[in-house]
Amino acid sequence: MAMIRINLLPIEARKADSTPLPRLLVTLGGTAMIGVLFFCILWVYLAAVPGQKSLKRTKETLLHQQQEVALKADQIEQRIHEYRSRAAAVKEIDGTRTLWAPQVDWLCELIPEDIWLTNLTVKEPALRSNKASESGPTVTLKAFCSSTDEARVASFLKTVQLHPLFARYYQSAEWTTVTKSETKTGEILGFSVSLIMKPLQPPGASKSKTAAPKASEASGA
Repeated sequence: MAMIRINLLPIEARKADSTPLPRLLVTLGGTAMIGVLFFCILWVYLAAVPGQKSLKRTKETLLHQQQEVALKADQIEQRIHEYRSRAAAVKEIDGTRTLWAPQVDWLCELIPEDIWLTNLTVKEPALRSNKASESGPTVTLKAFCSSTDEARVASFLKTVQLHPLFARYYQSAEWTTVTKSETKTGEILGFSVSLIMKPLQPPGASKSKTAAPKASEASGA
């Protein structure tokens, strides 16, 4: 028969009971977790935060440098745009004017020994409202030939028409006003040659004209 023991000592005089093992393990585990958490927080404030601040200052410095580079790049790009605009203006001006010195040079090179140039005039084409000119300036050469044979004048005009620069700048040529006159050295033949230049167009004008039919075909399609 089991015996029942009764502790009649007061509570303060009794021997303390030992803590159960599961409760002890839970207590120790919680204490360890709190310690690890505290160590992590301490590491963040003592090590990670200063490193992040240093990284932030480095990135701010780098950002400031990149902003300066971007500003300089924008300034350079603006200058490039200005230079391109100037170059386009120069090309347009160059395409809408004629340099007469080269024109006179190659024409004078073709004049034979028996033909003498006495006058050269340039007449600009008449301007039409809202319409492009169908031709360029007309260059008129007045000259005389020491031979009275008109075939010499026709040969000279043919030589002019066969020159590569004629096909580049001119669209037609003809000679007129044949007059014969007496001089101390003999009879001479006076004549004039009219050279009609091609209409001057700024660069890109021909491209825009050829692109127009394509646009209309696309709209029709």
